Amino acid sequence: MAHLILHIGSHKTGTTSIQYALTRQAEPLRRAGAAYLHVVKRAREVGNANSLVKTSGEGAEFATVVREDVVDSLLKPEAELNVASGENLFWLDDAREIAKLARVVRQRFDSVEVIAYLRRQDMLALSHRKQVAAPRQQPAARFYGFQMSALPAFQPHLHRYFDYHAKLSAWREAFGADTVKAVPFEREAMKDGDAVADFFARVGLAAPSQDEPIRRNASEGRERTLLAIAAKAAGIGGEALKAIRRAASDEGKLVPARAEAEAFLAHWTEANARLAQDFTLADGAPFAFTDDFSMYPEVGTDVWTDAQAREAIAHVMQGVAAIQERKDRRKGKGGKGELRAGALPRAERGRAGPGKGHGGGGGHGAAGKPGYRKRKINRRARKMSS
Repeated sequence: MAHLILHIGSHKTGTTSIQYALTRQAEPLRRAGAAYLHVVKRAREVGNANSLVKTSGEGAEFATVVREDVVDSLLKPEAELNVASGENLFWLDDAREIAKLARVVRQRFDSVEVIAYLRRQDMLALSHRKQVAAPRQQPAARFYGFQMSALPAFQPHLHRYFDYHAKLSAWREAFGADTVKAVPFEREAMKDGDAVADFFARVGLAAPSQDEPIRRNASEGRERTLLAIAAKAAGIGGEALKAIRRAASDEGKLVPARAEAEAFLAHWTEANARLAQDFTLADGAPFAFTDDFSMYPEVGTDVWTDAQAREAIAHVMQGVAAIQERKDRRKGKGGKGELRAGALPRAERGRAGPGKGHGGGGGHGAAGKPGYRKRKINRRARKMSS
């Protein structure tokens, strides 16, 4: 009897911490008769099942499809209890794509349980800003766009992600009414107030021993996040973006005004009411989010004061200066315009000529060989005469 636990996120609900713990516990899991089905990408220490899906497009054209070849190779029973975790599965909103995944799972596993940790929409969108500002291109950047604000501007296509009732109903239709479990991502609702401890308890596994809860992908400061979003909106990436991020302050939290958070959440009031009707917690109580907004100030921290704007500009200039310094070093100069030790002044450097570098006759291939130009002229003369 092979049982599958399919952890589908959502994003920013401790998924990376859970996957990190599962990856580290791979051998103890096997001894307990369980297996963690995952892929570890090169140079990363966390394995997951995010490669089961592929995203494409931007904004309203954003779409997610199931990668059937990866599903075929990854979702195979290896023990009595099999666990797969991938928050990118939460991007799926097309019932037909979810059904594709369900067909393979039902064929290969005797039973399945789908677990989704849900965070209140305003809190999830706020936390998701880190992925928009990340150096590597993330699906979140293409889905939300680049607005220099704590919360993304509302757009109709956001319903496809944040209407939790519609999304989980599609999973229920594909996998079965009793297979999908919704868990509030709130300290009071989780074992020991920790996602890792809660997840291991729900799947019936011993949680890894640790002095402190595992924390991965912690949030970044307000200035760094806003400047990174602005840089990416301008098409800045690579080393330039990294330099700006390094120079930017990592102090303070990026949060919207209380009224803005309430207005953002209001778009899903009816959807959350339907969620409470159709989904219940382990104790039988209706699924419901907290209605506490006290964590938000009257004025959001995404509004710049003159002093903050000047400081941010100074940090951007420091990032630009760091890039210029590296370029100067590659050209034979020190960081402050000083010549690097052993480097000759520009006026004393050898000039390119025939057979030397790119000047004159060129120094690469046949064109740099002695007599090449003379032979070329003779061939041209013979061709013209004939």
